[in-house]
Amino acid sequence: MSHSLTIRWLHPITALKMTIQDYSAGGESISLSEIEATQLDGVVFGNCGPTQNSLSSLLIPVLISGKVMLFRFVSGVPTEIPPTIGLNATFPALVVAS
Repeated sequence: MSHSLTIRWLHPITALKMTIQDYSAGGESISLSEIEATQLDGVVFGNCGPTQNSLSSLLIPVLISGKVMLFRFVSGVPTEIPPTIGLNATFPALVVAS
């Protein structure tokens, strides 16, 4: 895994800032133990702006099967970004967990 989390607790909502340093195909796995929860009830991600990643494009995080995947629009089509070393993509999230 190659990410870091800054967590702010607002029980039952957790506000966090996630940074994915190195992105691999298929997304970044996040375990529930990292946010000290046993069940994820919901998540809302903020976008990762062009100045907040090394690809210099708008990235859209999506949670799919427990992995955070990053997409960008290519010719109007949402496309997963390629594996990227040194991506350093930073974006906010609100998590409701129990």
